[in-house]
Amino acid sequence: MKVDVLNVKLVGNPAPFSDGIKFQITIQCIEAIEDDLEWKVIYIGSPNTTDNDQELTSIAVGPIAVGTSQFDLETEGPQIDKIPTDDILGMTGVLLCCYYHDQEFIRVGYYLENKYTDPILLENPPEKPDSSKITREILDKPRVTRFDINWSKKLADGEIFIPQLTNEEKQRVDSLMEKEQDESEQDGDQKMEKDTVAAKDVKGRIEGQ
Repeated sequence: MKVDVLNVKLVGNPAPFSDGIKFQITIQCIEAIEDDLEWKVIYIGSPNTTDNDQELTSIAVGPIAVGTSQFDLETEGPQIDKIPTDDILGMTGVLLCCYYHDQEFIRVGYYLENKYTDPILLENPPEKPDSSKITREILDKPRVTRFDINWSKKLADGEIFIPQLTNEEKQRVDSLMEKEQDESEQDGDQKMEKDTVAAKDVKGRIEGQ
């Protein structure tokens, strides 16, 4: 790997649902590369399909000098009208992906939760979710997947490295999944099964599986 991500810091989190997402990214270039890196931020609109994914930004960064460098990346906010109503609230994810010659070589995946913080809305949420009242909270410890690519223009088979979740991360993700299941049980077994599968699908997308 010629370029690695040393650190990604979230700025302004939690935030209103419709706000953009701000990252401060530190990278290390180990060997010289000829061309720019392409960065994309993808909001997972629906856990079980990519049809509702939203590309919040796509930018080229370069030239990349050998050594350590840092830059800020800021996206647009997700558009609520492009997300199915049932998928707006609850757990989903956002992906920070980096490409070289159209090959993804690193994915930084975050779990996030969209929720009302007003006790009244928590108790009696409106039938149509109100984005101005929804808070987006991104878990501050991401899942990092690295792909082994060919740093020339030819594609190569990728190898995936996935670090283990910390106990704190596992508890938070399990808690969110349990919350999804508890809420769905109130609406019947069919919805419970759908939401449980959805939570697993989000996990698979974030972990690069």
